[in-house]
Amino acid sequence: MQLNRTSGLPAYALAGIIALGVVPAMAGSYTYKTLRISGQMGSYAYGINDKDQVAGGFLDSGGLPHGLVWDKGTYTQVDGPGATHTSLGAVNARGVAVGFYYTAEESDGASFTYDIATGQQQMLKVNPNYHLSANDINVKGTVVGGAVENENGSSLGFVGKANGGNVRLLTFPGGTSTFAFGINDSGAVVGT
Repeated sequence: MQLNRTSGLPAYALAGIIALGVVPAMAGSYTYKTLRISGQMGSYAYGINDKDQVAGGFLDSGGLPHGLVWDKGTYTQVDGPGATHTSLGAVNARGVAVGFYYTAEESDGASFTYDIATGQQQMLKVNPNYHLSANDINVKGTVVGGAVENENGSSLGFVGKANGGNVRLLTFPGGTSTFAFGINDSGAVVGT
C-alpha cells in the first residue's frame, strides 16, 4: 500500500494553526521595571517572590559584581564579608535571599543567606575542601546548589539550612557530577 504524503499535510497545518491560536491568548500587556543603580554598568535579576522582592546583582562602575535586592522600590547592595564578587540567585516567600561570593584571599568563595527585613547574613558551612554555589531556597529555608571540590574540581550537589547549619553533600547514584538547581516548598530537589 502506498502512503499519500499530501494527506498528512492538512493535519500538520491544523496543528500549527491551533498552536498559533494559543499564543495570542497567552499574550497580554505587561509592565516592565528597570532595576538600575546610579553609576552601574548593568544589573541582572535572578529571583522574585510573591511579595515582588527581587534578588540578583549589578556591576559597579569599575566592573565589580555585587549582590542586589530590590524591595518596594528600594535597592540594597548585598556583599559577602570581604567580597570581590557577590551574586544573589533566589528569594523565598519569607524574604530570605540566597547567594554566593568570592574574596581576593578566598578564591574558592562561600554561600550565604540574606534576610531582607533584618539585613542579617548567615554563612552556609561545609567541609573546607569545597566551595558552594547556592542556587535556590524554599519557604522552609532549605538551600540547594553545587559544591565544587577545591583539589580536583569534582562537583556535588548540596542541601543546607538558611540558619547557617551544616550542609549535606549530594551525589546522584552512579553519577560523576551532581548539581542542584532548585527546590520546592515540599523539599523536592531538581538538578543535573
